[in-house]
Amino acid sequence: MISTYNRFRLTTVSYVIITLLVILTFIGGHYSYSKVPLFTWIKDYFDLQRNHYDRFGHFLKGLMVIVIIEILLRKTVLLKSKTTNFIALCITLAIGALYEIIEWASTKIGKEGRATKDFLGMQGDIWDSQKDMALLLVGSILSLFFTKILYKKLEKSR
Repeated sequence: MISTYNRFRLTTVSYVIITLLVILTFIGGHYSYSKVPLFTWIKDYFDLQRNHYDRFGHFLKGLMVIVIIEILLRKTVLLKSKTTNFIALCITLAIGALYEIIEWASTKIGKEGRATKDFLGMQGDIWDSQKDMALLLVGSILSLFFTKILYKKLEKSR
C-alpha cells in the first residue's frame, strides 16, 4: 500500500477498512485467535462453547467488499451498478475461500497440526470454514446495504 500510494491512492474509507482488518489480524496473531482476551471473557460470561474472535473477524472482513468496489470502479470499465456489486461480492468471497484453503492446508502440513488448529481458531469445529464463509457473506452483504444507504443520504444532501 505504501509503494502504490502515490500512483494509486485509495479513499480514506478504504484505508480505514484495511487498517482495521490488519489490526484485527495482528491481534489474532498475537494472542492466537482462540485466546483473544476480550472474546475469552465474552465466552466465559455468556457460557459459550468457543471464543468467537475468529468468527467476528470473518464477519468484519466483509467490509473488504467496499475496497474492492472502489478498485473495480477506478481500474476497470465497470460503472456503479448491481452487477459491479455482485462482482465485488464474488471477489470478496473468492479471497475468503482462498484464505480458508490456506488455513486448511496449514493444518495438514508438518507435525504441528494441532497447534496450528488452535492458533487459527477452529477450536474443534468441523464446520468452521463454512461458518466463516457464511459470516463473510453476511458481512459483505450488510456492507453493500449500508454503503447504498449512505450514498443515498449523501446524494440527498447535495
